[in-house]
Amino acid sequence: SDEDMAVDPPRPPSPAPVPDDSSPPSQKRPRPTVEEIEDEDARWVQDFPAEMEAGKRRGTCDTFFERLRAQQMDANTPPWHPFQSEGEWDLAQWLMTSGLSQKKTDEYLKLNV
Repeated sequence: SDEDMAVDPPRPPSPAPVPDDSSPPSQKRPRPTVEEIEDEDARWVQDFPAEMEAGKRRGTCDTFFERLRAQQMDANTPPWHPFQSEGEWDLAQWLMTSGLSQKKTDEYLKLNV
């Protein structure tokens, strides 16, 4: 009969036993250690011969921006140059700092206004 031929379904294999963390491993691994050493970032001072005049002020000069502004003033050029007006300068500054994508900025600049 069919009942005599019935076979139990296969069972999945048993999971591997989980190691107990409380038991020591069979071989001991070396543990890392902390070694105290002196800090190396202590200040260091070395005397420098006085005749070399270390740190002596040798002269002054204008910064790049001071020279640029002087050139603009000599040429009677407004500070927003090369823009035609301060309004154009403000618009350009806003476009650069507004967070608009480059694509959206390009679309705006192509408008016929």
